[in-house]
Amino acid sequence: METRYQTVEKIIEYRLITISGVLVFICNLVILIVINTNRDLRCKMCLYSFMAFADLTNGISLAITGHSREVLSYTTAETSTITPWTCITQRSWPIAFIIGGEMVSVTKLIVAMECLIALKCYVFYSSSWRIHHKIILGWTGYAISGVIAGLSLVAASAETKKGALISPYCYTTHITGKNYAIFHLLSIALSSLLSFAIAFAVYSVMKRSQVNRVDLRRQLVTCLTMSIAVVLSTAPITCVFLSQMNYITLHDLLGGLLYSTYAATSVVNLPLYTARTDFRSQLFALIFGNGFVRNFRKKQTPLHSEWWFHKHVAQSEGKITRVSEMGLARPQMIRNTEKS
Repeated sequence: METRYQTVEKIIEYRLITISGVLVFICNLVILIVINTNRDLRCKMCLYSFMAFADLTNGISLAITGHSREVLSYTTAETSTITPWTCITQRSWPIAFIIGGEMVSVTKLIVAMECLIALKCYVFYSSSWRIHHKIILGWTGYAISGVIAGLSLVAASAETKKGALISPYCYTTHITGKNYAIFHLLSIALSSLLSFAIAFAVYSVMKRSQVNRVDLRRQLVTCLTMSIAVVLSTAPITCVFLSQMNYITLHDLLGGLLYSTYAATSVVNLPLYTARTDFRSQLFALIFGNGFVRNFRKKQTPLHSEWWFHKHVAQSEGKITRVSEMGLARPQMIRNTEKS
């Protein structure tokens, strides 16, 4: 028997984290392949591609975290100590875990912000918004995530200067200290809450505009998914952070399940996107070939949320729009001939 410095429950926790990370990686790799092998989807779902890459990065960080800690359990006891700076600079998983969590939460907020721009500035959005604007918005989200993650290095340096010694298993709250841990948690929680609030606002506008049931149902699913993401990401991460700061005590198996629940928010995107006809058709085309979906081409309709937004919001203001092939509406200055 090999000597382990961790309990069986702790090993199971690490393996659950690893498996969750692998599932997140696979699901979001599929999303990236489907979106970026189709020209129309690459334009219409540009920011969703950014979000999938953020989720994929988070999946990699979870897999690295779980596997690295399990490997460490063969050689190092939890009672050993190292400095926070050594942890964050010489271990692979601490900074990866921080970056992954921030990228997911900030990028979801960026996706929701595009909906808010379309809601409040629909004339500019319909006439001037192009794919390069989406790319800039996506990279802005990544830059913000990088800055927040970079602050963890400053926090770890400050903790090291205080003479802090921590477990070599490198838990985030131990590395960065209580202040940064609270800031990190709040940034994730607030981003998730704002994303849900914006998605719900868009759904409310759609409901008042009396759109067809398919469009309304799709936005309702998106809204519900955002609300589920709030519960499945904010609550587990809050419990884990409180446990690491010794405010509450969690059983090791429960800790692993909470990490798995957190990862599930990135897995549900794939079944959500398959509700889209264009995404589903491209997915089937990649799996079974183009012949499989040829008979269903005529039944496809542009049910993308951006397409709905330009058409119905502009019509509600007395303007008529023409929907382009890329799912973006181009305004046509046609006089409103309705009789008063």
